[in-house]
Amino acid sequence: MAEVAPPAPAPEPTKDIAEERAAVPAPEESKAMTVVDDAEKAAATGGSHERDALLTTVATEKRISLIKAWEENEKAKADNKAAKKLADIASWENSKVAEIEAEIKKYQVSSAQLSSSTSRTRRDQLCVCESLS
Repeated sequence: MAEVAPPAPAPEPTKDIAEERAAVPAPEESKAMTVVDDAEKAAATGGSHERDALLTTVATEKRISLIKAWEENEKAKADNKAAKKLADIASWENSKVAEIEAEIKKYQVSSAQLSSSTSRTRRDQLCVCESLS
């Protein structure tokens, strides 16, 4: 069998790359990072009691924010449900209005036809009467 040569070692980063990495600014700290930093400061300065109190505060704030998010979600659901019901009612009203308008139009047309046929009949009767006289 042929021997396989071991892979070449990776080249070490040069000073230029190290300098570039050092020149890249650190990303902005988020609120969570700040809370962790505060917890570290408390642990370094006061001990476990302060750290426990801080962690309890963080847990309480997290719970409260989750409750607020849930409440907002429920409000949005209720608003959407109410808007849907209002839209359904408006649609039903519009269909009923259109139905009644069509019925009124039908009665108007039949009334006009009846009126015109009645007037024709009367006119014909008058013509017959005049011709007899």
